[in-house]
Amino acid sequence: SSVSLPMSTGSGSGRNPYIINYNASGTIQWANSIGSSVDSTEGDESIAVDSSGNVYISGSSYSTSSVSLGNGISLAGGTNFQSYTIKYNASGTAQWANMIAATSGAYALGIGTDSSGNVITTGYYSSNSTASVGNGKFLPSTTAFPDRDAFIVKYNTGGTAQWANSISDSGTAIIKGLDVATDSSGNVIVTGHYNGTLSFTPTISLPNAGGYANPFIVKYNASGIV
Repeated sequence: SSVSLPMSTGSGSGRNPYIINYNASGTIQWANSIGSSVDSTEGDESIAVDSSGNVYISGSSYSTSSVSLGNGISLAGGTNFQSYTIKYNASGTAQWANMIAATSGAYALGIGTDSSGNVITTGYYSSNSTASVGNGKFLPSTTAFPDRDAFIVKYNTGGTAQWANSISDSGTAIIKGLDVATDSSGNVIVTGHYNGTLSFTPTISLPNAGGYANPFIVKYNASGIV
């Protein structure tokens, strides 16, 4: 369909993710890639769409310079991996992009939308200070740095952060949010895995994993309360 992806950019082990939109008959409508002009690694981990055909992707980027997405939208450069969430309209034009920068890395692994066009992303991060998600919302420092805590962030359809939560324990657990879904009431359900003992405000806790990679499921209401 005369649609192509550009040559991948960057040197060394640089990897550029791509997004391709096909119609119901399998004909390519548009394609986009994310690439930096310097040695970089970017990776899409999850994708979602809303009822208007907008496309949302989440992933992680490590690039020392900013990465252009077109339409005046870009991902900021950094010195370690940063998670990103990007919205494209139904024609493949970038609408907004948000990043989470933590002192020792942030990695987005799952994404979902609700019926109002809000987008929720989950993953994990490690930081010895708070990590901004925009609009005056923050993820707390990880409890026993450099452990890894899960995060859940909800953005509205315009890309403004509505709330941010982390899942942590009191020790050096590895906790990852892997996927997210919503229901018709706007509740947010997150799944992932952990070791250690997890607790949630106000009074909900999970037992000690007794090993590595025990699965969990947690449900938040539309306001981010467990």
